[in-house]
Parts: sequence; structure tokens; C-alpha cells
Amino acid sequence: MRFLRFVSILTLISLTPVAHAAAATPDYVPISDEALTDDLLQAGYRNGDMPALRMIEVDGCLLERDAAYTLSLMLEAARADGIDLEAQECYRSYSSQAAAYERRCPVEEEEITKPDPVTGEAVVVGVKKSRSCSGPPLALPGRSNHGWGRAVDFGNGRRVLSCSDVAVDWLQENAAGFGWVHPDWAHCGRATREPWHWEWGGVTEALPLPPVLRSFSGADTRVR
Repeated sequence: MRFLRFVSILTLISLTPVAHAAAATPDYVPISDEALTDDLLQAGYRNGDMPALRMIEVDGCLLERDAAYTLSLMLEAARADGIDLEAQECYRSYSSQAAAYERRCPVEEEEITKPDPVTGEAVVVGVKKSRSCSGPPLALPGRSNHGWGRAVDFGNGRRVLSCSDVAVDWLQENAAGFGWVHPDWAHCGRATREPWHWEWGGVTEALPLPPVLRSFSGADTRVR
């Protein structure tokens, strides 16, 4: 949680002017059809333990800086088209992913019995432990692309998106232009469908320099 406190004191001040120009003519092309993570692995980062200086907060959602930049452009474009689209959940630390997994897939115990050779009554001889999951599938801690800060769960301000929402249609038509992709397993029509879950697949063109951030002390710093 240390880096969350650090990022919370920073204010994004330079995305809005750029967003209007770039959102009008998005021309990025995703590198991957799922979250791009090779560059983060090569840099030695760990899932769920991303450093503060690699992260940027956009509309209250914390993301890896490259994903954050294009997300800001995409949200601006959606608003310009009259689409209700909000980033409801973004980066998850390892501990928050582990806590979510424990809630969704708690360990359940089942007694193992066998008949007593004398009385014939069932006698407990052991306990079998297993996890029982409910709700949509949830990645194991350290395996979720939310842990890289390159996945977003979108909503409309009241709930996560459903397959019938116009915002999903808009994303399917426009998200790739900002480097965002809907992984195959999450498509509508699949048993594992998650219309709200989208990932940053990278872009084929170099992104502009990260935005300048200003702390409460007034000192400007550039994220590296």
C-alpha cells in the first residue's frame, strides 16, 4: 500500500489538452491481443508489486503509466460520443488479489469417515480441504493482469458493464485504436464472459513522454 499513498498525492495536469487532439484521430494499433507484459517482466517488475514511479492515476483508477495515458484518451473520446464509461477497478496489489481470491474461493473442509470395525459406526479419520469458488472466475494472486496495472474493469457509474450495454459496443468498435483489447476468454457468448474486463495490449507507435505530475508541495516531477 506504500506506493498507493505516494500516487494519491499526485495530480494529473497535462492529459486533458492532449486527449482532445489524440482522441479525435486514434491511430494506435495493439501489439498483443491480451495484456502486454513482456516489457514489464524484462524490466524486473513483479505482478502485484509495481513501483510507484511506474504508476499514474486516471479518474481515480491506478494504472501502469503507458496504459494510463491511452486510457485517458479513450475515456475522453467516449465522453465526446456521449458514452457512459468509467474505469471502476484497475491495479490490484498482490495482497488485494489474494484477499479477493480468498473471498471468492474459500477453503472448505469435509470430514473423511470410515466404519468402526467393532461398532460399525462412522468414525472421522481425517479432513479433506478444497476450495469452492463462486461468481466469475478469478485469477490466482500473481496471475492477474490487474497486478501489472494493465487491465481495467469498466462500468457505467452504477455497475460493471453487461453484454447488452452500448458502452461495450463502443469499446468493441473503438478500444483497439487506443491499444485496448478484449481477451478472447472474456468475450460475450463464452461461459467465462466478462464484458467489463479489458486489457492494454500495447501500441505499435511510441507513446508521448509521460505527463508531468505535480505534488502538493508544488514541485514538478516527470515519471520515469
